[in-house]
Amino acid sequence: MTIEDVERELEFTFPLPHRRDIENADDRIHIACEYLLPDGPGRQDFLEANRYLRKESWQGWEKPYVAFASQGCGDWFAYDTSIIPYKIFYVDPTERVKDAAAKSGEGTLVLATYEAWKECTLQTYDEGSEDFDGW
Repeated sequence: MTIEDVERELEFTFPLPHRRDIENADDRIHIACEYLLPDGPGRQDFLEANRYLRKESWQGWEKPYVAFASQGCGDWFAYDTSIIPYKIFYVDPTERVKDAAAKSGEGTLVLATYEAWKECTLQTYDEGSEDFDGW
């Protein structure tokens, strides 16, 4: 599976920094979270994870939402591709996707860019390093 296969099936285009990080297996983001990849192993496969969420999840995953990373506890970081640049938001395992995407303001985990998400994720990982358990 390629980046282009993922983009075609999910009908979106990866932001350039995200595309670069996918292609750079040595980037620290790959260890800071469960980072979905076009050819990822098991549940880290980009298309398989999104296909599963769209078909099986009660949370209401539908277009324009695209999951791209997780902390491994049933939560997701996702793009809202109806907004350019894509808004990035956090989906708790206990909430519907539309509710998570609609949040804004202080105390919410909504980010304007992939770069902002990556910076927060790496900072959180670095602060907890050995006993990191996510946000």
